[in-house]
Amino acid sequence: MAKARSASSKKSKRKGAAPPPPPPVVKPVTTIDELETHVTSHAGSALLVVVSPLDAATTNVVISATEKLNGNRPKSLEDINIAVCYAIPSTAEVCFSLGVSTVPFVRGYAYGEVVAEFIGDNTEKMELIAKMAAAKAVQLVEEEKQRQAAATAAAAAAAAAAAAAGDAAAAAGDAAAGDAADFAVAA
Repeated sequence: MAKARSASSKKSKRKGAAPPPPPPVVKPVTTIDELETHVTSHAGSALLVVVSPLDAATTNVVISATEKLNGNRPKSLEDINIAVCYAIPSTAEVCFSLGVSTVPFVRGYAYGEVVAEFIGDNTEKMELIAKMAAAKAVQLVEEEKQRQAAATAAAAAAAAAAAAAGDAAAAAGDAAAGDAADFAVAA
């Protein structure tokens, strides 16, 4: 016959237990350095989810949705970084830097720029924010390509203008030298 445990012994085990690690396919964020590496300095789009192990039901829903999003990524989300931060005392600095006051907290980034955020466990919104971040990242890449193309075209135009100005100056110099020679012959 199995011996029943008291409710107090179960509670003490739960309090001392660390939160479960994020799924292996999702990047954990526990420090400011990891936040910068995986999210704010990432060259592309990122989705950051902050959850609390104290609200197990909501955390399970959000983490399951994160795993599902990661496992069934549409083509538009193939390059997005998905990161999870558990709001616990050891990650207080990260949560404070993000301005997190309520969890679950979801924020989308594109090249370090905040695209959108919300508070709640709406998994459809989470996927929408991921898609918005990915679309913004693509837009930023296209804008950068256009800026570089415009800069290259401007540099080429400036070089052509300088070359044309140099040719004109050389022609003017040749003409002036010819006039001086004609003047010397006439005198």
